[in-house]
Amino acid sequence: MNLFLKSFLKSFWFFVALILCALPIEARAQLVADGQTNVLEGGVATNLTGGIIIGTNGAFTLLVITDGATVTNTSGNSAIGYNTSAQSNRVVVALTGSVWNNNGAIYVGQNGSASEMDILDGGLVTDASGVIGQNSTSSNNFVLVSGTGSMWSNTSSLYVGNGGSCNTLIVTNGGTVFSGNGVSYVSKSPGASSNAVLITGSGSSWSSGYFNLGYSAGGHNRFLINNGGTFTTSSTLDIGVYDNSNLLTVADAGSSVQCQMFRMSYASTGNQCVVSNGATLAVALSSQPTTVEGTFTAATVTGAGSVWTNGGDFDFGQYSNVLSITSGGRLVDNNGYIENGNGKPNTVIVAGTNSLWNNLGDLHVADSGAQLLITNGAMVVDKNAYVGESAGNNNCYVLVAGVGSMWTNRNAYLDGNDEGSLYLGKTARPTH
Repeated sequence: MNLFLKSFLKSFWFFVALILCALPIEARAQLVADGQTNVLEGGVATNLTGGIIIGTNGAFTLLVITDGATVTNTSGNSAIGYNTSAQSNRVVVALTGSVWNNNGAIYVGQNGSASEMDILDGGLVTDASGVIGQNSTSSNNFVLVSGTGSMWSNTSSLYVGNGGSCNTLIVTNGGTVFSGNGVSYVSKSPGASSNAVLITGSGSSWSSGYFNLGYSAGGHNRFLINNGGTFTTSSTLDIGVYDNSNLLTVADAGSSVQCQMFRMSYASTGNQCVVSNGATLAVALSSQPTTVEGTFTAATVTGAGSVWTNGGDFDFGQYSNVLSITSGGRLVDNNGYIENGNGKPNTVIVAGTNSLWNNLGDLHVADSGAQLLITNGAMVVDKNAYVGESAGNNNCYVLVAGVGSMWTNRNAYLDGNDEGSLYLGKTARPTH
C-alpha cells in the first residue's frame, strides 16, 4: 500500500471518529440523587437532552415539579425506579402550568417496584408512550391523575402492566388520560396479572385507541369506571384475549364506555362485564357484531337506566356462558344470537320489571342447548324469532313466566324444524 493511500485512510477514519463522537448519545440525567428530594417551583424551566431517572438503585427519591415549573426532555426515555433495587421512588407534577414534557417514553417502574407518579390540580405530563410496570420485576407501581385540568398525555400508547403485576392507574376528580391512536393494554405480556384501572368522578376520563383488558397474560385484571367517569376508544375494546378472569365494570349514572367494536373472552375463561346502576356501554359500528364468547363468561346489565347498546348484531355464547339483564337493565342490538354450547349450554336471563332485550331485527335461539328465560315482568322484543331453526339444533329452550313477562315478535313467531321448546307460564304470553 503506497504512502498516499495509507495517509488517506488514516485521515478518513480520523474524521469518521470525529463524526461519531459528535453524534448525540442517549443519556439519562438525575435531577435528584437517590434517596433525596428536589423541588422545582416558581416558573423554573429545566431543559435536558436525554431522559431522566428518578431512583436509579435506591429508595425514597422524590422529584416535585410545581407552581408553574417545567422540565423538558428533548430525547430519550425516562424512568421512575430504574433498577430492581430502586423501590418507592416518586414524581409529583402539581398545579396549573407545571409540566413534565418527554419526547420519549416514561416508565413508572422500569425494573423497580412501588414507583409512583402523581399529576395533581392542573399538572401536565406528556410523553411518546407510557408504561406502568415495564418488566416482570416491576410490580405495585402507581399513577394518580387527579383534579380538573390534570392530564397524562401519551401520543402513542399506554400500558398498565406491560410485564409487571399489581400496577394501578387511578383517574379521578376530573383528571384526564389520553393515549392517542396506538394500542393500549392492561396486562400485555405473559406473567403480567392483577393490574387495575379506576376512572371515577364526573369529568374523569381516558381516551384511547385499540384497547385490551388482558392480552396473553396472567389474567385477573380489573377496569372499573364509576361515579360519572368515562372511557372512550376510537377502535375495538377487547376483554380477555387468551387471558382469563378479567373484569370490566361500568357503574352509576353518567358513567360510560364508548367503543367502535366490542369483543369479550376470545379463547379465554371466566371474564366478566357488568353495566349497572344507570351506566352506559355503547358499541357504535353497525357493520360488525358485538361478540361475547369463551367459557364461563358472564355479561350483566342491571339496574334502572343501565343500558348496553350495540349498533350491530349481538352474538352471545360459546361454552356455558350467562347473559343477565335484570332489575330494569336494557340491552339493545340489531339481530340477537344465542350460540351453540356443544353440550355446555349458553343461557340468557331477562328478569324483573322494565328489564328489556330489544332486538331491532331478529332473535335466534337457534343452536343446541341455547336457553332464554324471561321472568318476573321482563320483556324480549324482536322482529322474527327462531328457536331451533335448523335440523340438528336440539334442546333449545325458551321460558316466559311471571306476572307481566312478555315476548313480543313484531312479525311472527317461528319454531323451525320443531327442534326447540317454548314454555309459557299462566300470566305470561308471547305476542305477534
